[in-house]
Amino acid sequence: MNARKEKELKKQRQNRIKLYLFYLALPFILLFLFKALNAEPMTYDDIVKTEINLPSIVCEKCTKTIENALKKDEGVESININIEIRKAIVSFHHLKTSISKLEKIINKAGYDANDKKADKKAYYKLPDCCRKK
Repeated sequence: MNARKEKELKKQRQNRIKLYLFYLALPFILLFLFKALNAEPMTYDDIVKTEINLPSIVCEKCTKTIENALKKDEGVESININIEIRKAIVSFHHLKTSISKLEKIINKAGYDANDKKADKKAYYKLPDCCRKK
């Protein structure tokens, strides 16, 4: 019986040591996971500015529609649309979105973007004032 108790005590000690080592290593494991998930905030170096031609916009409603569509993309930082020259200047996080994705968003809203044509279904849903004459 003594040998049996000694085995149990030895096993308990080993389990305590394993648990102690686990708790000792846990902060380092969490730190590693935090870094691995790239949880660091984005910097201004990650922001890109681009100019997008909007040949099909005709009024203020057009600009609001495009702005609202682009704002839904989490990578978009700011939008400035000039109706007179039919261009948008968009600042965005290049790690979260891309120019082609922004063009697609504008196309799905019913407008041409650069050389990409508007989605026809979305275009015909636009108010009359927003359709090219």
